Amino acid sequence: MPSERAMKTGSACPPPPGPGKLRLYSMRFCPYAQRTRLFLAAKGIEHETINVNLKEKPEWFLEKAPIAKVPVLEKDGKIVYESLVCNEYLDGIYPDKCITPRDPLEKARQSMVLALWDAKVVGFYYKLITAKEDERPALTKQFVDGLQYIENALTQPFFSGDKAGALDYNLWPFFERLCMLKPIGFELSVDKFPKLTAWMERMLELPEVKACYFPPELYICFQPTEANTTLGGVCVPWVDSAKGLGFILDKNLTLQEQVTSTVTKASRRLHYLRLLSKQGTSVSDLVLVYLSLLRPVLEYGHVLLVGCNEELSASMERVQKRALSIISCGGRRAVPNLPTLKERRESAALKLFKAMLSPEHPLHDLAIVPLQRSTATGRQLRNRNTYTLPSARTQRLNKSFLYCAIRLSNENA
Repeated sequence: MPSERAMKTGSACPPPPGPGKLRLYSMRFCPYAQRTRLFLAAKGIEHETINVNLKEKPEWFLEKAPIAKVPVLEKDGKIVYESLVCNEYLDGIYPDKCITPRDPLEKARQSMVLALWDAKVVGFYYKLITAKEDERPALTKQFVDGLQYIENALTQPFFSGDKAGALDYNLWPFFERLCMLKPIGFELSVDKFPKLTAWMERMLELPEVKACYFPPELYICFQPTEANTTLGGVCVPWVDSAKGLGFILDKNLTLQEQVTSTVTKASRRLHYLRLLSKQGTSVSDLVLVYLSLLRPVLEYGHVLLVGCNEELSASMERVQKRALSIISCGGRRAVPNLPTLKERRESAALKLFKAMLSPEHPLHDLAIVPLQRSTATGRQLRNRNTYTLPSARTQRLNKSFLYCAIRLSNENA
């Protein structure tokens, strides 16, 4: 099983795998690492996975892989890196269900097609992702011309023959990521590439591809900031940080840092409540001060925190409890029962999600999820409308606003 978090600079080096055990050092969204994951899945090889943060690489990882890239395989103290090398190595040490062609001529043919891909296609793919608008037409033409070589090389159901093989697995990760070119106007059309589009459909039916597949929605995380994003037909600019109501929202700010910053600022305002309480301010007025001056700080952007863990949620609730304790003078005065911040957060998230389902809502494009209608039986004679929850491979996505809001909606259906 993959490690829950990617290991980064400063993380301790994991102990070596046990005797005879295979370990893969990977990065979830790296196409080259996916090549090797496909091989492992196709061959049914038992292994463990450790994910590595490629932007903040651990020091020990550089010792294992001098080129500082994934995938890397480790077994019995031996290290192998580079995707194509790793894949051939797997066929060598696990010869059952060999994927690499045994025939020298067929192996040479597949290598030549992969060389065409490297020389004529993949470079333009990466250039297109980061290209400026005026550069895209020329790059698109070169990219399409290169793809034509790959289209012509596909003469059977799969590049490797009647069933998928090494060349198919080595090419597939990039075709899975072609969705990243859709925002800049490129799609693989059936008219121009009938064989490649049919091949993609066949690949998507393979169990090993399904096991390593990420839906297009996830790849939006890797869109460059130059790409246009629209909400409700209006172009939305990309920014690294934004300031509003005294808060700085930064792309590098984690959920824990966000909550810590919020709790710190709200806690400072408890001082005003203490001063007013000592001056004999009534309970009703103190509650009004809390609701207008303090709670809004705790609830700034709180729908985005709907998936926060119990520890972070409790840290925010403690501020409200301290405020009510000050207002009640340590329990000597009666105070109204206020809903918990979690209850309000979930209610606001559910309300926003339902509003987003309307085509007129500016965030409607983010809330397109398939509706699943089931008919209740027995005592319940009404229809229940629930929404299909997309699969989430990462904990961060599973705890995001949209996923949590869909779950809340289904629970309340």
